[in-house]
Amino acid sequence: MKKKSLLIGVMTILMGLGIGNAKVAHADSGATAMYVRSVQNQPSDIMTVDWSATKNPPYTYWAVHNWNPGGEAGGYAGFQQQGSKRTLHFSIWDPIAVRQAIEAEYLSPSSSSSRFGGEGEGMKVETEYNWQPNSWYKMTMRSWQEDGHTKFGQWVRDELTKQWKQIAVLDFPVANVKFNNPYGMFQEDWAGTGYAEREARLKNFYSRTSIGTWNSLNQQRINAQYQERNWNGGANSEYLWVTSGGNTKPSISNGQVFTLNQPSKPNMGNLDFDIINKKYENGKLNISWKLKDQSTPQFKGKIEIYNNSSMTGMPIKIIDNIKSYKDSVNEIAQLTSSNGLYAKVNITDLFDNTVTKTVKLNGNESETTDTEAPTIPQNAKIINITETSAQIQFDPSTDNVGVNKYWVWDNINKKYIGSSTSTTVDLKDLTPNTDYSIILRAFDKANNYSGPCFLKFTTKGESSSSFRFDFKGYSDKQFAKLDLNLANLTSKLVVENIMPHYYFSDSYASILIQDKNGETVFAKDFIGNEINNASTENIPLQEDYYLTVKHREYSNRLFITNEDKNLQLTKDTTNSYQIGKNQLKSVDPGSIPKPSKNPYIGKNFNFTFKGLGDVIFAQLDLDLNAQQAKFDIKANKPHVYFKDSYASIVIKDAEGNSVYEKDFIGDKLNDSLIKNIPLKAGYYITIKHREADDRLLITNTSNNLELTKGSSINYQIKDNGVTEVSANEIPVPDKATYYGSEFSAIFRGYADRTFAEMKMNLTEKEATISTSEGIVHSYFPNTYASILIQNSKKETVYSKNFIGTINYSKNSEVVSIEEGSIITITHLESNNRLQIVNTDNQAQLQKGTSVTYQVVDGGLKKISQ
Repeated sequence: MKKKSLLIGVMTILMGLGIGNAKVAHADSGATAMYVRSVQNQPSDIMTVDWSATKNPPYTYWAVHNWNPGGEAGGYAGFQQQGSKRTLHFSIWDPIAVRQAIEAEYLSPSSSSSRFGGEGEGMKVETEYNWQPNSWYKMTMRSWQEDGHTKFGQWVRDELTKQWKQIAVLDFPVANVKFNNPYGMFQEDWAGTGYAEREARLKNFYSRTSIGTWNSLNQQRINAQYQERNWNGGANSEYLWVTSGGNTKPSISNGQVFTLNQPSKPNMGNLDFDIINKKYENGKLNISWKLKDQSTPQFKGKIEIYNNSSMTGMPIKIIDNIKSYKDSVNEIAQLTSSNGLYAKVNITDLFDNTVTKTVKLNGNESETTDTEAPTIPQNAKIINITETSAQIQFDPSTDNVGVNKYWVWDNINKKYIGSSTSTTVDLKDLTPNTDYSIILRAFDKANNYSGPCFLKFTTKGESSSSFRFDFKGYSDKQFAKLDLNLANLTSKLVVENIMPHYYFSDSYASILIQDKNGETVFAKDFIGNEINNASTENIPLQEDYYLTVKHREYSNRLFITNEDKNLQLTKDTTNSYQIGKNQLKSVDPGSIPKPSKNPYIGKNFNFTFKGLGDVIFAQLDLDLNAQQAKFDIKANKPHVYFKDSYASIVIKDAEGNSVYEKDFIGDKLNDSLIKNIPLKAGYYITIKHREADDRLLITNTSNNLELTKGSSINYQIKDNGVTEVSANEIPVPDKATYYGSEFSAIFRGYADRTFAEMKMNLTEKEATISTSEGIVHSYFPNTYASILIQNSKKETVYSKNFIGTINYSKNSEVVSIEEGSIITITHLESNNRLQIVNTDNQAQLQKGTSVTYQVVDGGLKKISQ
């Protein structure tokens, strides 16, 4: 039987590995398939798991459920990122035992079904569902028996809103099929785009046996199909994660098992519903109901009609086997009772919990049911806004029977925040400095409700200047503290020399400061199992900057305190604020402007130099906000095959003066060094690398975009980024500037004996002039050399003439210097008996029988006197 052999072959080879629809055509260029499988598999009628995509390039499929590979009713279901569209998928292969087609019994309004082929044949369901990256979704599958067939259903819950959606019911024409061999999840790159990294997280793995017992599948194994490719995975106590493609490298072993800390039973929520219609007239019975927004989904229903108010004895009518996707019954029925008619509405949810509600039906044909909704409230406005409260005033709605109440819905946080029977609604317990988008509706007694009245407002900011963020980790040890002083618009970050939390192998907490355009000003990521270096850092702030603080265990290990009022602020996994003068305003992270997508616009750039074996031998980080470059040189040889210059970096100021230079000889061992180099708008950077195509990375870390590169490339620093320039555009200095913090002028005389030295320390703002004992040069009876120090107003601060024939005593003098000071040095034999040296790099400065330098920001500049 050809169809059967196709099914068994494909399912055994592909789904046995957890990659149900992997495409062999992309084996060389695609990211390796990743699969996650429980080590505790048992036959079940319900499977459920929570999933979140953190990196979702196009053409990625996350099949979070796979079952019965190579057997009857083999199938899979999951989430898909297509080109620009996000969808849900659900597929089952055709029966093996019978030649009968699978039917789609129910499809959601956004779902469509069709046949598939290529890997066997079967039925597939595709659903448009705009799932969001970094948000959690629960996908639940159930199988059950009905009329000699097995039914398979798919449901999804948005874990932010807690709202369920029924996707599909497929009718499989073979009886008594269960999820006999569930295979967990596979992550697939179906278009061969292995250059892009894709990543997903999973938690809350559960299955249920046919007798209703839940299994907590807390032990999960991670495998990569191709171990030699780029992939990784891991877990913390809450969830596990897998990633593949891009430049990622494994930090775990293939097949490693991880244990999650999850309850023995899942928390699926509660079943609840309202009865909407309840009437019997003209021989027609009409009863309808509506699930509440966060109710568990309906699985089946049953209605019993009684002719007594106590609803005892045998019902006079039973309507059974109400489907999961039905919310009403409309039947012709002959019902009579002198005592009235009463109904029990029994709804059973997906997890076999039943809720019963009772109602009296309209008693005679003259009774009518109110189905008319109130009008929308008019002229609504927000008044009396404070830090934590506000009021809504509006004109009353009208209704054919009468308005019963007004409700207010928080459309951002998805919850009710106020109600009233009058035309004023008090809103309390609001969050300071927070934007609110609300919906006001009117309800009548029949629960008909008006259309929405939309309102927006912002609560007032707390007038406070001091806020503290305390970050705690394993065993509640504090690993970092961020203090904000919003009166002076400054902040201080103190990091302790400890590991935050060794359960977490990726980001455990983070701090991000962005400017008003969304460009990164400061970023700090705390990896859970990495030890931080102790540090204290002062970070300047400005009005309209944005601060985002994240913490994986925020509920009991992140504390946000208004120190002026000794109040704890509300918190979540992600907390974003807009900074103002004496004000910290909570904002939606999605409202923060996105950084520019131009790779040359940004505030932070990284240059990574790689050598033999792709080992990094140096990294240069530009921070344009701090006006500083950090150069980190590793203690290794760049590339032993190259005996001369393998790479180099030159930083010049706006006039073309050298600020910093470093040449990397391929086979020469470098000393480990971390050096901070001043930067300003207008400076130039020249980067050279003999193997630039593969071993030089130039990245705008503000938006994670790469810049063009070459064996020799030049950039000029701008206020808002960098721009590429040619070598000819870099000016040749007219008057040289030498950058450094310490300089020395060495004066030699007869027989090259040193008779004086002037050491200039620009950091300490002083010059030390040391005179040696003896005659300077007996051939010169007049001034042989001299030192003149003037302030910026050209007023003499110090003057010393060295007469050639005078016998000097040993002496040392200290003179104050500052930015703007003018230093003039003379020497009659300057060519071979005067040295002016930059002691930071031993570079020789220009000299002459008379030479003048001025102290400038970061060094000395040669000037005319």
